[in-house]
Amino acid sequence: MPKVKCICETCKKEYLIQQWYFRGAFRWQTKFCSQWCRAEKTTQNNCVCRTCGKEFYKYPCEISVNNYCSRECYKKRVGHPNHQFPTYVEKKCLTCGKKFKAKSSQVKRGFGIYCSKDCFNKSKNGKTKSICLQCGAEFIHPRTRNAKYCSNKCRGIATSKEKSVLWKGGKTSKIMQFRTSSKMINWRKQVFERDNYTCQKCGKKKSGHLQAHHIIPLSRDFSLAYDISNGITLCEDCHYSYHAKLKKQLMKNKQIDLFVCF
Repeated sequence: MPKVKCICETCKKEYLIQQWYFRGAFRWQTKFCSQWCRAEKTTQNNCVCRTCGKEFYKYPCEISVNNYCSRECYKKRVGHPNHQFPTYVEKKCLTCGKKFKAKSSQVKRGFGIYCSKDCFNKSKNGKTKSICLQCGAEFIHPRTRNAKYCSNKCRGIATSKEKSVLWKGGKTSKIMQFRTSSKMINWRKQVFERDNYTCQKCGKKKSGHLQAHHIIPLSRDFSLAYDISNGITLCEDCHYSYHAKLKKQLMKNKQIDLFVCF
C-alpha cells in the first residue's frame, strides 16, 4: 500500500504513514508523528469548570461544547443564561389511573401516557371501550389502537363521498362508475368461473391478463350488460385485437360480425 507524507502539528516534522491510517482507529497518527507530540498538544486543553471552578482536561473536539467537569456540576448550573429548565404537565395514567408529572416536550410528541413501564406493558394486553362516531354504538378495542368506528362499514359511510378528504365534487365519469360497480365485478367473476379462467381464443389459463368481454357491445344493447351469456373470457392481446377489428367494421358502417375472432 502506498505511503502518504504528513506534517506533525506539534514539532512540524515530516513523516510517512500508510494510507489506511486515514480511515482506521489510529487516525491520530495522521496529525502527530508520535504519542509524545500528541500528548504535548492535547494537554494544553485544560479548562475551568463554570460551576465549581475546578480545572479539568478537555479533548480538542470538546472545546466549544463541554464546560463542566462532571454531570453533578452540569445539573447545578443555576443562573446559566442559555439554560432552559423543563416544564412538567400533570397527566393521568391510562392503565392504573394514577396522576403523575410528564415533560411538556414529551407530551407534544405523543408520550406521557403511562406512569411506568409496567403500566405500558399491561396496556398492550388490556382493552377499553369507545363510542362509534358514526352509529353511536359502544364497542371494545385494544388500548394501543386509536379506534373511532366500530366496523369497516361505519368507517366507509363516515368517509364516503362529500365526507371524504379526497372528494372532488363527483368528477368520476359514468363509465368508471359502471365498471367499478359491484354488479359489474360479480358479472366478471361469474364469466371467469364459467370459462375456468381460460382465454376462449388462444387458450391461456389463469394468467393475470384475463378480461371479460361483452359479445354484443353495450353501445348496441345495454340491457345485456349483466347477462352472463353475453360475456366471454379473453386475454389482453385477444381482447385488443378483437376491438381493433370491431372498430374497422363500425367505421365502414357494416353489420357487426360477432364471431370475427372465433
